[in-house]
Order: sequence, then C-alpha cells, then structure tokens
Amino acid sequence: MNHPQAPIPLAFRLLQRFERYLARHSPLGDPAVYDCADFAWVPALEARWHEIAAEYHQLLASAEPIPPFHEISPEQRPITSDALWRTFVFHAYGKAAERNCALCPRTAQIIGQIPGMQTAMFSILEPGKQLPWHRGPYKGLLRVHLALEVPNDAEQCWLEVDRFRMHWQEGRALIFDDTFMHRAANLAATRRCVLFLDVLRPLDRRTARINRALIALLRRSPFGARAWNTFRGWYRKQGIQFDA
Repeated sequence: MNHPQAPIPLAFRLLQRFERYLARHSPLGDPAVYDCADFAWVPALEARWHEIAAEYHQLLASAEPIPPFHEISPEQRPITSDALWRTFVFHAYGKAAERNCALCPRTAQIIGQIPGMQTAMFSILEPGKQLPWHRGPYKGLLRVHLALEVPNDAEQCWLEVDRFRMHWQEGRALIFDDTFMHRAANLAATRRCVLFLDVLRPLDRRTARINRALIALLRRSPFGARAWNTFRGWYRKQGIQFDA
C-alpha cells in the first residue's frame, strides 16, 4: 500500500536501519498481526482485564485530566490534532510515570508483570475519531491492545493493519507490528478504550541484547529527555507535579 507517512524523529530513523535485521532474527517471523497464543503472558493479562477496566472507569469518574495524545507527544500531530484521542500514560520507553501508576495501582502491578513491557497507557478514542494510515517508528517493539471499553456497535469501531481489519472485544488482546501501515476509527456513538502496550519483540538471544541496548540509548537520548519534559510540562499546566 502506498500511504503518506508522518515524519519520524531522527533517533527512530537511525533505528529503522535495523528493521530487516530484526525481522530476520525474529523467531515468530515478520507478520503484521500476531497470534496471541504465541505469548505466554496474554492469558494472565486477559484474566485481569476487569480490574484494569475498573481503575480506568474510576479515573474517568474522578475527573482526572487526561491529555490529548498530540499534546504530550508532538510526533502524533500529523495524524491527530484534536481532543478525541486521549492517553493516560503509565510507562514510556521503559520509564515509569510514578504518579499515574499510583492512581491505578492494580493496573500498574499487572503491567509490571508483562515481560519486556516498555510503554503502557490507557488509549481513548472518542466517538467520531478516525486515525489515518500511519506507521510506528521502530520494529524492535510490538503493539498490544487489551480492550477495556468497546461500543455496543462494535462493527463501527475497528483497527486495520496492512490488509487485516479487526474489531476490539472487551477483555481480549490484539498484538500487531505497528511498523506496518495501520489506521483506526471509532464511528460509534460511545467511546473506545484500550490498554495500549509496547513490548519487546521476540528475538534470538544476541539480537534481543542489541534491541534492549538500542532502546536504552533512545531513552537517554535528547529525544527521550524532550519527550519526558513535554509530558511533565502538560501536567504542570494542570497544576500537577511529577517526580519522573
């Protein structure tokens, strides 16, 4: 497919030079969408989805400010510029947002048990929100969605990865490679929320060490520092201070 792509930060463009190498050293191959049965930790995650969903709903009921994604991650601006895609971040690039984790302790404990978890957040698509075709920045990670709230008209709420269109089901996970072109939409009348995770891609032992080292470098890079400063800055404007 030939679709326009959002600009990718320099740090990630450098990492993309390793994409073919990573694909060759992936024991599960290089599919766009993965079989959840290949990930031993998925059943335990799905079994506790009600606990995670309960904390998500408590968060909404408490009127906790939940930022539009593009306001804490400017790299998202080519695909979203309104308040209809909001995210509540627990971890990013392997670093914890301790204050947010403390607000949802069961969720924090559950995601902390997922092998290779690097990013975790609640990702909310409000009614009418559509995300255009785009691709993720780095093949060393896989994207996981655990559905927490899905509209009754689930057919109007979908994720399309490469040529595969999928519909979220509450309590069920989806795993895909977000470096394949993908898009999403919630055309229903109520919101959709998923627990959005990035986990380390399964790789052979040597390549896994390289992958971890590259992600650690990204976390300590000027891009990583700038990302956290932007995140903290948004909350500071709401009168909330972060230690992270």
